[in-house]
Amino acid sequence: MEARSALPGAQQTSGQYLHLLGLSALNAYYMDRRGLTSVQLVSDFAAIALAAITFLFAVGVKLLLSNLSFYGIGMVWLLVSYPFYDELRYRKLSKLEGARLDEIEATGGSRTIAWDSITRAVLGGRTLSVYRGGRRLQARLKLLVEDDKRQAAILTLESNLGGRLVRPKTHRTLAYVLRPGPLVAIIFLISQAILVTAAVAPFFSGEQELYTTLWNSQRQTFQEASLFSQYLSIFSNNLGIALSGTVPAFGQFFLLVASYNTGRVIQVISIQASLRPQDVVAVLYLSPHSLLEELSYPLFSVLWIYYWSRGDRYTIHELAVRRRRNSVKVLVILAEFTLLLAVAALFEVAEPLLGLGGLLLWIPVGAGAVYLFRRSRMHRSTPRN
Repeated sequence: MEARSALPGAQQTSGQYLHLLGLSALNAYYMDRRGLTSVQLVSDFAAIALAAITFLFAVGVKLLLSNLSFYGIGMVWLLVSYPFYDELRYRKLSKLEGARLDEIEATGGSRTIAWDSITRAVLGGRTLSVYRGGRRLQARLKLLVEDDKRQAAILTLESNLGGRLVRPKTHRTLAYVLRPGPLVAIIFLISQAILVTAAVAPFFSGEQELYTTLWNSQRQTFQEASLFSQYLSIFSNNLGIALSGTVPAFGQFFLLVASYNTGRVIQVISIQASLRPQDVVAVLYLSPHSLLEELSYPLFSVLWIYYWSRGDRYTIHELAVRRRRNSVKVLVILAEFTLLLAVAALFEVAEPLLGLGGLLLWIPVGAGAVYLFRRSRMHRSTPRN
C-alpha cells in the first residue's frame, strides 16, 4: 500500500487504486486492484486515415527515389506517420487524465487483464511483457513512470504478481554493442572490409562483364548530364540506398550488398585506367565525400536502434512536449543524416573540378566532426529533468 500511494497520479475511485502505468503502440495501460486495464488511444478510423495520408507521402518519395526498396518505403511510411500518431495518442491521454475508473472502462476498446489470469510477466528495462495461458502474449508496453517513481511501480507489480514477475539480467556486452554508437562503428568497419575485399579479389565467372556494362552505362549518362543533374543523380541514388538500409536486419544486409557492388565497380575502374585496385581505393578514401557517404549509410541503418533504445527512457513528460517525443527526435535525426548525404553529393560533384584543391574540403569535414563531438559531449553532460 505504501508503494501504491507513492506513485504519481494515484486515485481512489470506488475503493480501487488507479494509475497510468505505460503505453503500447495502440493502448494506454492502467493499474488497479483487479489487474491491468487497457484503453485504445487512437480509433480505428483515425489510424486508417492517418496511414492513408502518410502512405501517399511515402509513395511520392518512391517516385523521386527509384532505387528505394519496398521495405524502405515501409520505413519512410513509419517514420513519417509516427509523430502524428504520437500527437493523437497524447490528446487522448490528456482527456483521460483525472478520469474516474468507470469512465475509463466505458471508453471504447477498453479491456482488463486480471492479475490472477496472468501466468507470467517479464520486465526488461522499461518494457513489460504480459502473458496468459503459457506463451500467449497479452500485452507489451513501455513504462512511462519517472525514474524516481519507477521502484514504486515495480513494487506494485511484485505485490500483485509475486513470483510470476520475471526480471531477466541484461547481458552487458550485448547491451553495449546494440547501442547506436558502437553499432555504427561495427557496420561501418564491416562494410568497408567488404568494399576493399570486393575491389581487390578476382571476379567470379561473368561478374566482370556485368559490372563493366553497368559502369559504362552510368558513366556515359553521368558525363552527358549538367552539374546540377549530376548532383541530383548522386544524391537521390545515395538517399535511396540509405533509406533502404533503415529496415531492421534486411537493411543491414542491403548495405553490405551495396558495399560489395561498389567494390566490384572500383575494380572495373582500375582495369580501365590500368591502375592497381589498391590505388583506386586509396584515392577514394582521400576524397572527403567518400567518408561522408560511407559513414551516412550506417547512421541511417541504426535509426531503429536509436528509436527503441530511446524508448527505454520514455516518460509521460516527454510525450507531453512535442520536441521531446521520441518519434519527433528520430525524424529530426533523419533530416540531419539526409543533409549529410546532400553535402556529400555536393562534394562529390565539386572535387573533380577542384583537383588537388578538393583536399581542402577536409577542413569543413573536420570542423563538422569537432562540432558534432562537442554537441554529443554537451548532450551527455546535460542532466535529465
